[in-house]
Amino acid sequence: MLSEAIIAAQLFIIGYTLLYNTVNLLLMLTAFRRIRLLLRERFALDPESAHASPYTPPISLLVPAHNEERTIVESVRALLRLQYPRLEIIVINDGSTDRTRDVLIEAFRLTRRDLLYETPLKTAPIRGLYEATDGRPAHVQRFILVDKERGGKADALNAGINVASAPYVCTVDADSLIDEEALIQLIAAVQKAPEKILAIGGQVSVANGRTTASGRVRPRQLPRRPLVLLQFVEYLRSFTMGRTALAAWNALLILSGVFALYRRDALIRIGGFLTENMRTRLGREYARRASRTITEDLEIILRLYRYIYDKRIEGRVDFLPYPIAWTEVPETLADLRRQRKRWYRGLIENLLIFHRDMLFNPRYGRTGWLALPYQLLFEILGPVIELGGYVILLICIPLGLLSVEYAILFFLSAILYGIFVSTSAILFGIWSEAAYRSGYHSLFTYSTKDTLKLLLFTILSHLGYRQLLALWQVGVLWDLLLGREPAWEQIRRKGFSPAPST
Repeated sequence: MLSEAIIAAQLFIIGYTLLYNTVNLLLMLTAFRRIRLLLRERFALDPESAHASPYTPPISLLVPAHNEERTIVESVRALLRLQYPRLEIIVINDGSTDRTRDVLIEAFRLTRRDLLYETPLKTAPIRGLYEATDGRPAHVQRFILVDKERGGKADALNAGINVASAPYVCTVDADSLIDEEALIQLIAAVQKAPEKILAIGGQVSVANGRTTASGRVRPRQLPRRPLVLLQFVEYLRSFTMGRTALAAWNALLILSGVFALYRRDALIRIGGFLTENMRTRLGREYARRASRTITEDLEIILRLYRYIYDKRIEGRVDFLPYPIAWTEVPETLADLRRQRKRWYRGLIENLLIFHRDMLFNPRYGRTGWLALPYQLLFEILGPVIELGGYVILLICIPLGLLSVEYAILFFLSAILYGIFVSTSAILFGIWSEAAYRSGYHSLFTYSTKDTLKLLLFTILSHLGYRQLLALWQVGVLWDLLLGREPAWEQIRRKGFSPAPST
């Protein structure tokens, strides 16, 4: 009986790993086809015409900041350099206890002003508004600092939406930097179907270890720390393969909070980003619990889809693989563990608690029968099943129950197949970045040495790093089953490294 159960478990795990990697291979092929199409469209775009056109809509950049004095000035300088004809920058100081507000006032000569604005979204009290009256570039129509009491990131974003005057708002993390042409590329994609696209995001890469100059990142410089490099290949694989393909299938559920563009009116109609004092059709308890997660980027997309299907309107969430933004990632295992436990818990709560009625529900179209089941099967259950495979190995080896066939098949399906798909996705990601920066037929952004280094770390990510993440995620699932509440801690930031003067 025991041997039969073990054989059944072995067959299930091998079948699952084959399915998982085959789906990823299909995602990669879909992403490659879409990237080729998008790059052709990109090179057909004339940035000068977009800048001169009166039909290019203004955009309000929303930058929530809490204790970001190390990175906020560099981040804002990068925003001031963005190539976009009509721009509004709104930094929201969300009750910082450091000098975030003061360094902004000093660096950009901000003056306190009494500005009129509507408040369709309820937020924590505003303490003051500051505006740059001179010294800003001509294309930046307004640069405003909103100083408010602490309410959390979602509350800060809602305050920015209230103050914003543009029809589109773009959320930008205070510890991130954005490519100069990113907004032009995003709005060009939106303008192909302005009534349908409610939100759109772009690729995010890792800033750690890359020097900056005047708010610019040197993109061809790889991070040096091994842990950061592992996250670098993970980000490149995830955005290039996963999000690009899921967007092509109209099944994308997450736009990174680092860099995402939304229609302002759509956000207001659904009540803005979720805060504890928001009244929703799902109840006050839902708002209270959901507002404590940091996965507001997932929750807002799910509510946008709920709005689309409930109101029976045409709408979608899109993604472009090349308007790159850079963000800091954790540099220690302790910080990485905190971050990934938050992400995984937020995914579980949103799918299985807050929006569980959408799961497998045909009323919600592809979101209900494709996007959410994909997240459940591969992102939530994946770590449990993968660790189960290793546990079976550990149990079977000392008991003499391990079959040679299972060991070979498990190694082929779970390790080698996964490495093949991942390395292929990394090569596609490198090609797409090179094509974005240097031309459609460019092959590599990085030197041969750096490319081989990326491929090496892609292989290494399957031999320890991936299993460590799975172990942390299973621990989160265990805590949820036991009803334990998480004690979140702030992830430490180092700030961007300035380029040496020449």
